[in-house]
Amino acid sequence: MCKDFCNRCEAQTLAEQWTSFDVMHLYFIPLVPLGWRRRWHCGQCGEDPRARTRTSSVSKKLGLGVLAFLCLLMIFVGWSVPVMPPDEGLSWALRFAFPLAAGLSLYFGFICNTRRNDDVRNALQRSQVLPLSDEDCRVPLLQPVRRCPACGVQVDTSSQR
Repeated sequence: MCKDFCNRCEAQTLAEQWTSFDVMHLYFIPLVPLGWRRRWHCGQCGEDPRARTRTSSVSKKLGLGVLAFLCLLMIFVGWSVPVMPPDEGLSWALRFAFPLAAGLSLYFGFICNTRRNDDVRNALQRSQVLPLSDEDCRVPLLQPVRRCPACGVQVDTSSQR
């Protein structure tokens, strides 16, 4: 157990390390042992405190690039088809809306860098986390191994997880 900054909760929480023995199985019949694994879980939400919770910039750029391509395709189709009398208002509105949408998607996808550097922000948040103390467990911790006598939790005193 240690104090950490949870990316999902965006707050300081107690993180617990769970150890399990994983096995690949087929219809609950164990087939291949995968070994021991250690997983960290947030004390509030139960998720991995260090897991990425935001969309990566590559995914955003790819999505906005596809949107810009489709808008450019619709610009070509919209200006190559003649305007017909019953839908002329809509045709002219789309002729000007698609270039605007293509320009905005290209601007926000490739020119404007609105993405915050999450790694730097998370490192700053983690640097402000205070280490676990005796007050967090409400019972004095046994000193050689930093184990709580009430709940049996061993406290992780290392700075690196």
